[in-house]
Amino acid sequence: MAAPVDRALGAPETADVGAFAGLERLLAHRACGEQLAAVAFAHVRRPGPPNPVATRVDGGWRLDGTLDWVTSWDIADVVMVMAHAPSDDLLVCCYLPAGRAVESTPGVTAGPVLPLLAMGGSHTRPVALDGVLVPDDAVGALL
Repeated sequence: MAAPVDRALGAPETADVGAFAGLERLLAHRACGEQLAAVAFAHVRRPGPPNPVATRVDGGWRLDGTLDWVTSWDIADVVMVMAHAPSDDLLVCCYLPAGRAVESTPGVTAGPVLPLLAMGGSHTRPVALDGVLVPDDAVGALL
C-alpha cells in the first residue's frame, strides 16, 4: 500500500475527517488495487475569484467551476476535489465518480485529452463542474 493510504486508513477520527463514513471503504478499494483514483489540479487559492467553488445546500454541497488538469480521468473510478466555499470560508474536500463512472453524476463534463507531450498516455483532461451535487457522506474534510 502507498504511504498516504496507510496513514489515512490508520488515522484516528477527527473533526476534519471523521464525519466521512465512506472514506475507509474508498481507501480500502484503492489500497488493494480494485479501483484507481485520479489526481485533480485546480487553482483553489489563486488570485482572483476562487475556482472551483462549493455552496452549501440541503444535505450536501453544490460544486461549480473547472478542474484544469485531472490525470487518469479515463481510467479512474473516483477523484477527490477541493473547492472553496467563500460564504463559510472553508475548503471542501469531496469525492466524485470519475471516468466512465461519471455518467451517473449530472453536471460533470470532461474536456478533450490535453495534448501534453510528456503526458500523452496519462488521460489528463480538464473537467467542468456545473451544479454538481455532492452529498454530505461524500465529503472527506472541511478545512
